[in-house]
Amino acid sequence: MKDTISFFKRVLPLFLLVFQFLYVGVCHAQNELEDLEVIIKKNNRDTVQFDAYIELYKLEHMEAPEKAKAYLDQAMILARKIDYDRGKALAFLCYGDYYGNLGKSELAMEMLNKGKSIYDKLNDHRGSASCLNNLGSLRYKLGEYNEALECYLETARINEDIGDTLGLAIVQHNIGGIHYEQGRYDKAKEYWQKSLDLEYALKDSVGIVYGLNALGTVHTAKKEYEKALEMMLSALNIANEVGGISLIASIKLNIGVQYQQLEQLDKAKEYYLQSLALFKQIEDKYEMTIQYINLGKLECDLDNGEKALAYFDTSLTMANNIGAPQLMEHSYGGLADANKLIGNYEEAFDWLEKWNDIQDSLTGEKVQIQLNELQEKYETELKDNEITLLQKKKAEATLTADRRKWLLIIYSILIVSAILILILYLGKRKAREQQRRSELEQKALRAQMNPHFIFNSLGAIQQMYVTGELDLANNYMGDFGSLMRKILDNSGKDLISVKEELEMLRLYLELEKSRNNELLDYSIDVDERIDRLGTKIPPMIIQPFVENAIWHGLLPSKKKGKVVVRLNCTKNADMIICEIEDNGIGIQQQVKRKKYESKGMKITEQRLGTKVRVKSLSPGTCVTIKIMI
Repeated sequence: MKDTISFFKRVLPLFLLVFQFLYVGVCHAQNELEDLEVIIKKNNRDTVQFDAYIELYKLEHMEAPEKAKAYLDQAMILARKIDYDRGKALAFLCYGDYYGNLGKSELAMEMLNKGKSIYDKLNDHRGSASCLNNLGSLRYKLGEYNEALECYLETARINEDIGDTLGLAIVQHNIGGIHYEQGRYDKAKEYWQKSLDLEYALKDSVGIVYGLNALGTVHTAKKEYEKALEMMLSALNIANEVGGISLIASIKLNIGVQYQQLEQLDKAKEYYLQSLALFKQIEDKYEMTIQYINLGKLECDLDNGEKALAYFDTSLTMANNIGAPQLMEHSYGGLADANKLIGNYEEAFDWLEKWNDIQDSLTGEKVQIQLNELQEKYETELKDNEITLLQKKKAEATLTADRRKWLLIIYSILIVSAILILILYLGKRKAREQQRRSELEQKALRAQMNPHFIFNSLGAIQQMYVTGELDLANNYMGDFGSLMRKILDNSGKDLISVKEELEMLRLYLELEKSRNNELLDYSIDVDERIDRLGTKIPPMIIQPFVENAIWHGLLPSKKKGKVVVRLNCTKNADMIICEIEDNGIGIQQQVKRKKYESKGMKITEQRLGTKVRVKSLSPGTCVTIKIMI
């Protein structure tokens, strides 16, 4: 990756962690679609017909969500007609899944809470655990990690109490996701390995795919991309056998991430686009947003700033619509990258500030402390099921000391946070001032070259009018005006095409030729490999050297001379080598005369950031400059 890519490109790409939704209370017989439709056509209006509707929803909800919702609506209508409370709860659970996939988080949580309320009244622990697990997944997508972990830990307790191995495997997978998001990769790996071991014991192919995918992301976080790719390709082979658009799309996304990290960008883009097409097919807006972010990062790696900007604009719009702050965070960072890549530095800085603000809210120290407290509480309860009276008394005895300790820690955190905020503020202000100063200096450097030439030209025009050479003076005035217009047009630009630069140079040379009574001849030779329109260079970069060759090389010789300008392209086409050659008095004589110091040459060296090579010829001088493109 190029050094010019901003800080955000050093952050690992956004990985897809799939959180499974658990459905319970449904007849799990593997009936074919036709058999289920036969049951519905009988219209017995009983729990069997309800279960058939739910099974059809499960079969269709990923590939054909609208068709699936029609089955779900029929299931809810039937549950209400026959007063089937467990069916109502299950339908609400499925509605939560449906609206969650559409990015309608608030509506999804409302449905899940209604379902949990009914399951709690029925004392159905398995159903309550399913609702809690899905609520945790929605909270995670909203960046509410503390609330998500609370839901997951409660789900784990219930599943352990009722001996639900599959449910425990799923929630352990999700707890691992929370740790991964907070950068605790070893802890994430511990939970994901536990989950995968349970999935292997259950011979659950879908669960195995999710486990392999998750463990692969840990290798990615540790920059072990070959290992991650190997693991995810294995997961894709299993996913292709199991089927399911969402499952295959998820794995293809992460395979694209590995190829991107391995700098095989064409393969990465191929997998990203395949994954995006699959997520569009099932209208999964959350995963579509993630994929637009990954495509934007890829286009940044390819130096396609405009394409990257379009992808990140789309991802930010979608992230706002579905209310996903962690995806907004990545979109802000991507917009900063893309704007910097195309030279919109002020806008890039604004996006950078937004990224910094939202990142603080997602991964700040307060959130970390809360998550750690919840995790420690959960693990302590697992290890210490029986708390003795002695432990309670000990806790009471140390309560005062603990309060003082925590107050000290909180005060320390507040002081450190205030210092960090002050440092960040001062750093941002300094960076902004440096950027403004740099822009002003660049404009000043351009302006220094123009007054010298303007003074000489106006003097020449005056002389022509005084001597009565009116036609020549008028022609000279016309050319001089054209050159001034071009200089003014380009003065506000950082880069112009080679064609525009050469047009200004030719005008300048023609003016000098006319002013010096045809004692000057010149030629400009351009390498055919250089795209004159497409190649961009700083404006007025060659003119100071040509001016120096004329005034300090040719004119002092008092005889007709010639200036030759040659532009050649390097083999890898990343640089233009420009040579300005004259047959004047030579560099040694110029040094002896010491009558003039070229400010233009020094200014140009500062603009290019490279040294200019000057070589003596017999007769004359050759100046070589290197211009990055």
